[in-house]
Amino acid sequence: EPRAGLRYDFPVLPERHDEAVPGDVPRLEGLLDLESLPVIAGFGEVSSVGSSRTRWELEAHGEFSIEGCVELAWMTGLIRYERRRVRDGADAGAGWVECETGAPIADADVKRRLEGRLRAHTGIRLLDADASSNADPRLRDMLHEVGAEEDLPPFECSPQAAEAFRARHGSAVEVLGRSGDGAAATVRVRVRRGASIFVPKAINTDYFVGAQVPTGWDAARYGIPPEVLTQADRPALYALVCTVEAFLAAGLTDVYELYRYLHVSDVGNCLGSGAGGASAIQVFHEQRLLGREIRSDVLSEAFVGTASAWVNLLLLSASGPLRSGAGACASSLESLDNACDLIASGRAKFCLAGGYDVFTRPIYYEFGEMSALINSARDARCGREPAEMSRPFTTTRGGFVLSEGVGIQVVTTAALALEMGLPVYGVVALTHMAADKAGRSIPAPGGGILTAASQTDAGAAASSCLLANPALRARRIRASLGHVDRQCEADIDAIKMEADWIEARGPGRGPAAAETEAQIEGIRQAARREKQAVLRALGHDFWRNNPHISPISGALSVFGLTVQDISFASMHGTATRLNDLNECATLDRQMRHLGRDPGNPLLTIAQKSVVGHGVGASGAWAVNGALQAMHSGIIPGNRNADDIDPHLAGFDHLLLANENIVVRPDDIKAFSVTSFGFGQKGAQVIVVHPRYLYAAVSEPEYCAYRAKQISRARIASRELDRGLHGEGMFKAKEAPPYVGDEHAFLLNPLARTG
Repeated sequence: EPRAGLRYDFPVLPERHDEAVPGDVPRLEGLLDLESLPVIAGFGEVSSVGSSRTRWELEAHGEFSIEGCVELAWMTGLIRYERRRVRDGADAGAGWVECETGAPIADADVKRRLEGRLRAHTGIRLLDADASSNADPRLRDMLHEVGAEEDLPPFECSPQAAEAFRARHGSAVEVLGRSGDGAAATVRVRVRRGASIFVPKAINTDYFVGAQVPTGWDAARYGIPPEVLTQADRPALYALVCTVEAFLAAGLTDVYELYRYLHVSDVGNCLGSGAGGASAIQVFHEQRLLGREIRSDVLSEAFVGTASAWVNLLLLSASGPLRSGAGACASSLESLDNACDLIASGRAKFCLAGGYDVFTRPIYYEFGEMSALINSARDARCGREPAEMSRPFTTTRGGFVLSEGVGIQVVTTAALALEMGLPVYGVVALTHMAADKAGRSIPAPGGGILTAASQTDAGAAASSCLLANPALRARRIRASLGHVDRQCEADIDAIKMEADWIEARGPGRGPAAAETEAQIEGIRQAARREKQAVLRALGHDFWRNNPHISPISGALSVFGLTVQDISFASMHGTATRLNDLNECATLDRQMRHLGRDPGNPLLTIAQKSVVGHGVGASGAWAVNGALQAMHSGIIPGNRNADDIDPHLAGFDHLLLANENIVVRPDDIKAFSVTSFGFGQKGAQVIVVHPRYLYAAVSEPEYCAYRAKQISRARIASRELDRGLHGEGMFKAKEAPPYVGDEHAFLLNPLARTG
């Protein structure tokens, strides 16, 4: 019987440096400031299809493997691991048992017997029942106001309630009499003619399909403590689980390991959201209105930054920058933009980026009122199953399927990743945010991100900036670095000469040797900073503020690439009429303006056909999926595209395919991800393959890094296995990473632990 072998798929590193960096990759050693170059060192997600691993299986292959079925069955409570099982009265050893029956079940049988059930309760499906909504997803609960036309029969209530009724209805409420004393006292109340009464009702709704987290998903299985489960709302629980997944994907089994390399102020958190704690807002609005008891501090769960706060309270204990962006559907890419900005500016060396949103019926129905959601009833009448209702780029598309969850990336400096042996899934070459033009519609998509391709013309780009050629850039950088070295040595000689001159005027009058050495070390540190500035100016930023070279072309040219080298685009692809047309037109115009060959169309990914629209989480899921596509060579097709809208098929620079396209991973050099959010938020990210980072390091540095990364991969997979086998992946921190004087530690930027 086959056994499930769950593991983290770290990027494969060839044994030899010249195999990791093929001959067509320019040698970039000494051309990049690795201290300000952002890389993605880990990622995780919680979505309607479970984790990033199970989502990728469904997205790329259309089914779950044995490993995927075991993981989903575990996270939804269908199976559990036991160290001693009993079958027919005999010891069956350690393994999985079905939670309903307690009977042992083999790994392969989990797929054979439970995959159908798992598919029915994951992904895009009929809405799950919740405590605040009608049990029938096709019915929507509402209140109907009724005016009493005659006096109603009396009823008993507390004196306090009677006074509240009279305060609201005035003379239309009559208090008839009181019985009992103290806390046991009651009064009889009559509602008289003219009073208004709200009566619950259920109406048919056309919207009843969504993509909620898998039915039965429970944060407790990951090891979240009971006291946190009772305090934290769904966004925070999703974020805590997802952060642990992202850390393990980065090979970090104990995040406090970071503080052996970094100060706590070097660690930032940029997790954002579209609507924030919408589930908490629903609770205190609806339940307070109904007079029900709820937590007194539920308001604290409503803010966009609360999920980030829980992550820092229980896992990070960092003191670095916090940027909780709220960019609606572009929140994740705005968060990644914030994280890369912090790293490029030196304000952080390690950041969490990503976004989240939770599914609530009020927000769901309001999207329906805007005609942004797919009309589930109409699609069902056409014979479509729920899984077929998200159809980006098709003639029959009619809106998105709302989803929920969280997606996170671990973003670090390239230098830190290499030093610690963290996996590098991709190098972030460009993040670009843009607003749109004047108008009267908040949701309307626009073309603001065309500015990422803004340049005078395609022909001028190559000739206007000679530094776009890595060989020419190398000569300029070497010359500038040599000048810094010569100036540094001259300054050191001047310090020594001054010390000797003073000493020559009289013994003991010159500075102490320690003082002179401190001055010399200060000069060397200043020289190192100046060299970093040279590398940033000539290695990364040489194209900025040049009207003849666009952000896309300039960011790619840092690595010796051009617009022809963007292999695929993971698109926002919401399946709304306007978004899909606007996005295709925008990307097509970018490629045409930058001179991309029409015979080299961008392959495209329409991930929302599988997971729905996660609003604040959607961009992070797209980045995660694109990283998986880059390393596997599988460009997932849009399986729900039974046809392509002729208006979209005319965009020659895009290939909107309904089948997987498999290419050699070595042929994938870069990809693009786009998001468009309510409130005029447009975002685009360009990520290049990590081989272009390896081209910037020497062979000994690469080999040392490879050994560390392989070790981390083994440890991370072992922790995943332990977590599924009952030991819990989540381990809350009980104290800060430092001991002793907290103020002294925070005030010393060189303070480290361990």
